[in-house]
Amino acid sequence: MNGPRIVTLQRALLLMGGPDVFWEPLDDDENPPRFYEPLPSGPYQGRTTDRELVKQKRSAYFETLGWDERGIPKKETLERLGLEDVEPAMKKLRK
Repeated sequence: MNGPRIVTLQRALLLMGGPDVFWEPLDDDENPPRFYEPLPSGPYQGRTTDRELVKQKRSAYFETLGWDERGIPKKETLERLGLEDVEPAMKKLRK
């Protein structure tokens, strides 16, 4: 259970940001445009990544970890992982 706890705590801290940083879920989780461009060379030359498949996989990842559709850890998840003290900050982000 340490793995999900660590990843969830990292995500919560990222979402909370800092004095001059604010993380906008989904917008900032998006890959750069170049990620979806066809590969210029190599054995997979010309192939590209399916943007919709990436979104589906990201949604499945969020669900597996007990996060909402924007990647914000759910209250139940925080409680299960012993991270209740993070809930007030996550509650503000869920609005």
